[in-house]
Amino acid sequence: MSIGPSGYYASDSQQNLNRKNDPLRKQIATVFLVEHFNAKIFDSMKKAIKEHPPGGIVYWNPDGTTAQGLYDLNFEYSKTASEAGQLPILFSTDYEGGGLASTRTGKTIPGIQRFTKGFTRLAHAEWLGRSMATYGTKLCRLHGEIMAKELSVVGINYPLATTSDLGFGLFANRGISRDSQKISKCIIEMINAFSDEKGMTFVTKHFPGLGETSGDTHEGTVISKARSMDDLKKSLSPYIASIDYVNKLGLENSYSILASHAKFEVIDPMNITTISKPILHDLLREKLNFRGVVLSDAMWMGDYGHYSTSELMIVYFKSLLAGMDLLMISGKTFSPAIKFFRDAYDNTLPEEQKERLARELDMEWAQVHQRFIDRLQVSVERINSLKKNTSFYLDNRIKKSSINPQESTRAQTEEHYKILKEMGMPI
Repeated sequence: MSIGPSGYYASDSQQNLNRKNDPLRKQIATVFLVEHFNAKIFDSMKKAIKEHPPGGIVYWNPDGTTAQGLYDLNFEYSKTASEAGQLPILFSTDYEGGGLASTRTGKTIPGIQRFTKGFTRLAHAEWLGRSMATYGTKLCRLHGEIMAKELSVVGINYPLATTSDLGFGLFANRGISRDSQKISKCIIEMINAFSDEKGMTFVTKHFPGLGETSGDTHEGTVISKARSMDDLKKSLSPYIASIDYVNKLGLENSYSILASHAKFEVIDPMNITTISKPILHDLLREKLNFRGVVLSDAMWMGDYGHYSTSELMIVYFKSLLAGMDLLMISGKTFSPAIKFFRDAYDNTLPEEQKERLARELDMEWAQVHQRFIDRLQVSVERINSLKKNTSFYLDNRIKKSSINPQESTRAQTEEHYKILKEMGMPI
């Protein structure tokens, strides 16, 4: 027997029935950003949006879908959500810049701008930092305006945008600069551009900063070189500046942070960021006072690529408890993840899984269970707040047969190209 929600004693079966009717249980899928590899409509996703909508969808676009194709896709999914009475979907894709593949050293290196057909091809982020000596933050602002305006036309409202990582190593082209103050100023200009475009959220990455690490988190565990908090401060500075800025102006829903899969031993010697409470909660939430949504990097990267589905469920669970709000997961693990989280919510996980989680989290299962429900409540509220801030839906009354995102940014694009040409970029 156990005490029910109104204080009366209820049987375990009655308590489970009460949980299954709980509104929070019905929103469990909200904490997942589901990968949608090909940018085309899937009936399975439409069904999911109707019955247990994910927090969002992230596109990879290996087939080179056009702006029109992306609009058609987001229109259909938005219409499905609207007709089912669901909150809007967060539509996402990697969109840092780099459609213009020229680097400042003269090499040609493809950037991370998943959609380019029908969109302005943006410069690698390194050009933004380089421009600041002559043009201040002008190119940063143009970069943000072009991104926000063009993506909003096709319904992308949660792009994984320009990084806040220091411009070393793998981020020599993707990073704005090696100077953290330049990064801070540039990122704030882009946040402003996004906040001016209704319903857009600027997502930066990869907290606490991958610029001064060795290796690639896609391939395995990457460890920060920082040996003290003073060492790490340079990487943290852009996040500190951005968080202070959005908190001061009340722009929390215009700014989100993607957390890395790297290990920062100076903060947590045992765990990578993805499952680290000292990093995600103690540092990011308590010390830096971040109030927005924190998103995981792809949960198939590095060592996770070798995990079985059952092992990944444990990781997802531990990540949420550590302080992650939104988990970027593959489409094939979406249904298993919903089931696992619902079983955890209902307190019906197999005993061996309860024992394992209690052991690895170093607390009694009853404490783990309550902490899971508490964390789920907080994350769902944060994500729903973000969703309500989006352009509620694409106009689903009349589908547009011809769209051109670049029409909205002609002036910005001309100025963008003008500055790059003056800096010596071949266009």
